[in-house]
Amino acid sequence: MTDRAKCYVEGIQWILHYYYHGVQSWSWYYPFHYAPFLSDIKNISELKLTFDFGKPFMPFQQLLAVLPAASMELLPQCYRQLMTSEFSPIIEYYPTDFKTDLNGKQQEWEAVVLIPFIDETCLLAAMDTCNSKLTKEEKARNRHTECAIYTYDPEIDFAYDSSLPHLFPNIVHCHVRRIDRSALYFCGFPTLQHIKHKFELKKSGVLVFQQSSRGENMILDIIQSDDEETICDDVAEVVLGKPVFVNWPHLEEARVVAVSDGDTKYSLDEPPNVQKLYERASTPPPTKVTCLSDKEQKDWVKDVQGVTEHFLKRKGIKINETAVVLYAQLLTGRKYIPKANGAVELEKQWAKQVLPFAYQTVVKDIKAFYSSLTCFKSLDELFSPGITVFMVGNPYYAAMGEVQDSSDVIKEGRVRVVFNVPNEPQLDSLIQNQHKYAVKYSPGYVLASRLGITSYLVSRFSGTIFIGRGSKKNPCGEQKANVGLNLKFNRKNEEVPGYTKRTEKEWLYSASVEELLAEYLDRFSEVFDSVSRNSHDDVFYEDDIWPGEDQNGSISRTSCDLQVLDSSIVEKIEEAVDKSKVKKSVKKVRVTVKPHLLFRPLEQQQGVVPDPEAEYRLFDRVINVRESFTVPLGLRGTVIGIKGAEREAEVLYEVLFDEEFAGGLNIRCASSRGYRLPPCALINLTHGARMDHSSQKLTAIVKPQPAAAANFNAQRQLGGLNHSPRSPFIPTQVSTLSFVEQNCARGLFLI
Repeated sequence: MTDRAKCYVEGIQWILHYYYHGVQSWSWYYPFHYAPFLSDIKNISELKLTFDFGKPFMPFQQLLAVLPAASMELLPQCYRQLMTSEFSPIIEYYPTDFKTDLNGKQQEWEAVVLIPFIDETCLLAAMDTCNSKLTKEEKARNRHTECAIYTYDPEIDFAYDSSLPHLFPNIVHCHVRRIDRSALYFCGFPTLQHIKHKFELKKSGVLVFQQSSRGENMILDIIQSDDEETICDDVAEVVLGKPVFVNWPHLEEARVVAVSDGDTKYSLDEPPNVQKLYERASTPPPTKVTCLSDKEQKDWVKDVQGVTEHFLKRKGIKINETAVVLYAQLLTGRKYIPKANGAVELEKQWAKQVLPFAYQTVVKDIKAFYSSLTCFKSLDELFSPGITVFMVGNPYYAAMGEVQDSSDVIKEGRVRVVFNVPNEPQLDSLIQNQHKYAVKYSPGYVLASRLGITSYLVSRFSGTIFIGRGSKKNPCGEQKANVGLNLKFNRKNEEVPGYTKRTEKEWLYSASVEELLAEYLDRFSEVFDSVSRNSHDDVFYEDDIWPGEDQNGSISRTSCDLQVLDSSIVEKIEEAVDKSKVKKSVKKVRVTVKPHLLFRPLEQQQGVVPDPEAEYRLFDRVINVRESFTVPLGLRGTVIGIKGAEREAEVLYEVLFDEEFAGGLNIRCASSRGYRLPPCALINLTHGARMDHSSQKLTAIVKPQPAAAANFNAQRQLGGLNHSPRSPFIPTQVSTLSFVEQNCARGLFLI
């Protein structure tokens, strides 16, 4: 083995040690500019790797080891000549003229810099002659200390003297305090802190890639507290209505709405759609106490069993006995909320869905550090001219628009926007007649009678059939080939749209399956005969039957939990969309809107559902509101599939968009215009139309006209009024002023 290959293996081992055991050597480095060929890394089983632990560089040593001479001003004065003087014992490590190798890269900064590797011994020896020249302040800086984290606290106010007064002035009013790092959580990163546990290697069948692992797993065992037993009302007093962190070790913030021990339940007594935090002692949460019924007690036991199994089988964590369950809403993101005097605040938004969590797996009393902090303080900052927004009120629900100069109305709490309202495809006829285009499915016994075979063979050949090498008496190895049609998957609960469909009672098959089975039966009848004779076998062998070829295709499959439209209906939707494009009519509407009716795509608001009340159905028209993603912002489409999930944030909608785009998927469509998106990426146009129809309220209004002119101009003014076409109001019977009086609270002016 070459030295380069040996050092490369050492590097891999160093990395593994670093992540699992900590630093094994402070002095080790890879002493080559290039990696070896993979073919050179061989015969490593007998390789013995040892590391010299050494000690870490001091701050100035580290800087001198990595900085070029051009950055010498970052070092104390006494060290600078080591990088520039021709008499310096380490000058060879700071060449002013050197070669670089792009090595297949494009950018200069990606090149391999061909300069010599610095010798640690020479570096430290050269610095020793200069150390005595360091100032008192420089010596104080040149040391290792623990990382410190500080946070702003308006209640703290003290004077802080500058340590470098010639560069920075004193802080007269300092409002910071130091944070205990052990009580801080960096969101998005897993952590094994905060909950006491032990660990052991054992076989527990933890699910890895949806399959139980056969080997040993590292199992974490949560240590029960030695304190007093967990009492439900004590827990409720501490956590009810407050934020906690759940799903340890991948912590997620959640709002506790109920606490129960299986007999009694403490829950928040709030009005509908209220999601408030009660963190101050002066505002205790409104609490309702109830005794659980027999059914509710059984549901509580199921919740405990579900949480326990999830932690053990999915996470490899043994949570032991659960005495109290918390019911909480997960944090979905943050949203800017308008306040008084034109101010805005970034407030936490919580999911509507309530999930159970075992109390011993919950972390409380820690601070969370979020990388995305508040950027905007006022309405005019949040809705500056040129910004793209979406309407979440009627009319023009889900329309995309551009913010205009609003300086004259922003003080009144309004934003001026120009919305684009394109022509929508007409899908009503297709929805009413979808049964004409939908794939017809039949039970297995119907196909069996037509083909002259048993229902068992229909079920078996439409799924998986494994054929091994050799014979049943003398098998050759464990290699197996699947010669089934792969059109249904019982264990994974998956079906193939257009071919199979699963109901609560049985599997159903389309005419396409019948055609495939008929051809299969015609070409390989001996395979059917062998399977029929040996119906109890799981594997059949090629020497026992005439060998057949694997006829599997690359048909996409989906979960049986997915509601889908067949490809024939998707094709009709494409035709309707393309037909609507011919008109190319886009109406522009200039309005002033209350800011709570606007949704602006922002990084801080990712995960926030634009309209939590929206319900999605097949054929619904939607618009993408997620920016800087595969699907272009503002692209409209039609829902052709709905994939359910246990958590509402994990629901996915299959959308056929109106245009092709880079990265689009072929989801039962002719071109790359499909994609799967979560609810936080969409606004449902059809939901807005449904709500507009059901609300029976006029939602668009104009500025009031003088009362004297109202009757004279009634027909002309109201005839041109751009309002909801389903409005129950009759224009000739209502004055312009009454429109304003009845609808001013709706928050929308046409101007």
